[in-house]
Amino acid sequence: MHGNWDPEAGTSGLNIVLAASGTSLVWQTFEVEEVEYDYTGRGPRGAPWRIDDGARIARYAKSVPDTFAGQWIEDGDSRVVAFTESVDEQFVALRELVYAPDKIRVVQFRYTYRHLLGLQHRIVEILGTKDGLTSWGVDIINNCVVVHVLPERLHEVRRVLGETNPEDVRVELGSPIIAL
Repeated sequence: MHGNWDPEAGTSGLNIVLAASGTSLVWQTFEVEEVEYDYTGRGPRGAPWRIDDGARIARYAKSVPDTFAGQWIEDGDSRVVAFTESVDEQFVALRELVYAPDKIRVVQFRYTYRHLLGLQHRIVEILGTKDGLTSWGVDIINNCVVVHVLPERLHEVRRVLGETNPEDVRVELGSPIIAL
């Protein structure tokens, strides 16, 4: 199972791999409740409350969907946030919003998350079939859509997607999915 944050689903949506019909998997979005504490304090057993800057970053990302490219956790507690432009300005704005500004790193990517999510939803339409596909979804860290394909269709799918989306799609060998 693999999860990525989805700004289209609100401040706490996740993309999770779910089984679909036949031999294909696709990431689907669903809501997960997230609690953000606006103070530091002690929990009921004396442990400090965990302050999560992810919700603040998510709200900011919703305000800039034309430049937001994704966010992820790095080294256990640092956040990396990607944008397609105005990276320095985005970095200044984020540092003012979060509790741990020294644990935020901003990078520049080519494609917005919205673009990649839209492309993910069009993969079957572009190929004309889902035969031979085992999974497909957004890879936020590599700023592309990854399509996993059975060996017998690998070259054909690479050819078609290479002609239509050579920069924003990566085709990889997939494994058959066994339905239980």
